[in-house]
Amino acid sequence: MGVGSGCALLVARSYCRNQRTTWRIRIICMQSAYILPPNTSAQNDIAIIKLDEDVPLSDFIQPICLPEYSITDTLPADTELYTAGWGRIDRDDEGVLAEVLKQLETKTISAEECQKRISVKLLDTFICTEHISGSTCHGDSGGPVVRRSDDGTWFLEGVISGGPRKCGDTVTPMRSTRVSRFVRWVDEYRRRDANGTLDDFCKPVNAKTSDREPEESEN
Repeated sequence: MGVGSGCALLVARSYCRNQRTTWRIRIICMQSAYILPPNTSAQNDIAIIKLDEDVPLSDFIQPICLPEYSITDTLPADTELYTAGWGRIDRDDEGVLAEVLKQLETKTISAEECQKRISVKLLDTFICTEHISGSTCHGDSGGPVVRRSDDGTWFLEGVISGGPRKCGDTVTPMRSTRVSRFVRWVDEYRRRDANGTLDDFCKPVNAKTSDREPEESEN
């Protein structure tokens, strides 16, 4: 795709009304250990989507870099992160989806503070963020959580996973999968995909993952 080995693509569906470009999906590769156990946030909540053809870059479609692989590194509290998506735009569970891409500026909070404010067990594979007057909402799951470094480089730090049951609730933190924990998994996917050895690497999309209803929204 003309992108360096440390980068992935974020594809924008539409920035303006009545504009849309569609690509067919060839592969959806769920992390093989994904599961939604009782009383715990979704584990390994990340997937790779491979499209049927290369996506041309433009003013609205640009690559983003992946962070370095790390098991222990965490972002400091109050780190500015941005989320984006086309999820629901009001507090009503049946509310309409956004017609144009929405963006929310958030800040990280510590794992300790996050755990105090949610009713499920928080895993160390998550980043918790908050916003003083809004949140991600149903339909935003899988969207990017990005950070701009001091030199202007954008990094994909998280993938939206869960948040408040009631959209706009500022007490319950938003949760995203920490991408740095899965960089080696992404590298292994790329190696296996190139070699044609993806069998048993991805979890089937229709596989059963849970018997429970999450207490917080999984967006």
